[in-house]
Amino acid sequence: FDFIQLLVYYKDADQLLLRVPQLQFQQTDGKWTLRAVAEGERLDPQRHRQIVDVKAVTFHGFRLEEQNGKWQTHILLDI
Repeated sequence: FDFIQLLVYYKDADQLLLRVPQLQFQQTDGKWTLRAVAEGERLDPQRHRQIVDVKAVTFHGFRLEEQNGKWQTHILLDI
C-alpha cells in the first residue's frame, strides 16, 4: 500500500511518472521487505495526456496475497 502511494506522491510532488519493472518481496525474521527498481521520466503535459489523475490509494478492498508462489494484489485508486 505505502509503496503504491509513494508512486502517486512522486507524480504529484516531483512530476515524475514511474513504472516498476522489477519488484521483489523478502521475509527475514518475520518481517517483510519490498525491493523495487523504478524508472520513468518527468511529466510533460504535451506528451502525457492524463485523462484521469490518481489522487490516492484506498484501503477499501485492498489485498496483497501470495498464491502458488506468485504475489497478487487488488487495489482501488481514488481519482
